[in-house]
Amino acid sequence: MPRFSHRLSIFLVILLACGLFTALRFPGEMNPDSQSQFEQAVSGVYNDWHPPVMARLWSFFMLFSGGVWTMFVFQMLCWALAFAILALALERRGDRLAAWATVVVALFPPFLMHIVNIHKDVGLVATLMLAVALVAQYRLQDRKVPVLVGVIVAALLLYAGLVRSNSWFAVMPVLVWMIWPSLLKRPISLALACGIVAVALVPVSSLVNQSVLGARPAGALRTLQIFDLAGIVRFSRDTTVAQDKITLAQIDECYSPIIADIFYHGGRCGFLWDAIAGSADTPSGLATEQSNTAPSPSVSLTPLWIAAIRKHPLAYAEHRLGHFNAAMQFLIAGHEASVPAIHAVVDGTPGERIEPLHGARKILDLVRFGPWATPAVWLALGLALLLLLHDAARRMDAVDTLSLALTLSGASYIGAFLLIGVANDPRYGLAGGVAVVAAAAMQFRRAGPPAPRRPVRMGIAIVLLILVIAAMMLYRMSVPDVLYLASDWMIQPLRSTIG
Repeated sequence: MPRFSHRLSIFLVILLACGLFTALRFPGEMNPDSQSQFEQAVSGVYNDWHPPVMARLWSFFMLFSGGVWTMFVFQMLCWALAFAILALALERRGDRLAAWATVVVALFPPFLMHIVNIHKDVGLVATLMLAVALVAQYRLQDRKVPVLVGVIVAALLLYAGLVRSNSWFAVMPVLVWMIWPSLLKRPISLALACGIVAVALVPVSSLVNQSVLGARPAGALRTLQIFDLAGIVRFSRDTTVAQDKITLAQIDECYSPIIADIFYHGGRCGFLWDAIAGSADTPSGLATEQSNTAPSPSVSLTPLWIAAIRKHPLAYAEHRLGHFNAAMQFLIAGHEASVPAIHAVVDGTPGERIEPLHGARKILDLVRFGPWATPAVWLALGLALLLLLHDAARRMDAVDTLSLALTLSGASYIGAFLLIGVANDPRYGLAGGVAVVAAAAMQFRRAGPPAPRRPVRMGIAIVLLILVIAAMMLYRMSVPDVLYLASDWMIQPLRSTIG
């Protein structure tokens, strides 16, 4: 009875907490991306600017209700079940502290601030974690996964893989853990192989989106290519890589490593999109999300893109690192990733700095934009865990091997933005952050098989995290906050000290 009562407590805490959260934030919050997908689900006309699998699922939910709440409830249900099942699986092994740490991850405020939103990033992490949990409840007990559960897991992984263009970077490591866990004995080699497979699956996913899910092409890849071409021109000062269709003055005025939306039609630098691409992708411009538009023939930018990278690899690297730094929210000014700041970059209008927040609003702001809510810290935590767990599969420790798989999943997903990122939004690191933090929670457990040199590796891991957080905080104190005047009192003393 005591063990049963303990398990019941875990289940009830997650059930009641997530149920209360769902009720309080019902029917969920929409953003422009999810609004577009909802409109597609209503109209029945789909494009692949956003992977259509979410809109297709939403259209199925509309057989029961036409409200946006159906997707919100689906995502919250997957989220709650995932962490309840995973926590109970750990408790059955006697790892009670790890089980409760997993409950804390489910209710971690920065994550809750994201999962209230109805968008594909939440769908990715909720379905992926539920698939992991369903397999873990059997794998951690050395039991065979039933066929029906395997079918459900396959469906969840397929949805997770299709719901974002880069989802396969997160899906592949946990898929390997499910099918061939011995490959985790060489985690670095496995991560590289999974990355190659994930890249290969991107065009396969596009084919599925267009041929199976009936979505018309919207030229999403061209955003990455035009963003990279603009960055290469900016840092190489060579306009020939864009066939001299743009000038250095134009690129200096328009380019920012923060986000590619600057080049979208309707924006201040939309003319550069047509200049580089040769013509608008549709009669109404880039945004092919309107049901009455159709793609027009356009020349592929892939040869031009590849040639530019080969000609100026250092300029390409400088551009990608600049964007990666912004996307990770690492060495950036405070609140640079906030919506008003991003809009100011896109519009070319410096944001007006305002008085700092106070009271409860200040606390919520710290929760949302503090170091613990940044992809940079989640990635650093993932690298630290990889240092600790790289030999987990060789030690045949079931929990550590699962933790290693989640670490590779999260770190690979976040790291992939180095090559494919085009925008800046805290939610982009959500799937990776949840996987890595959940992996860390599993380390609060009873001692497993002894790991050689663990104290040394633990020390290196802690130093890595401290250095990353310290660098972030020192940088933010040395530059003005993008939105608020609050940091000025810290900036002046620091500048005086440096001076």
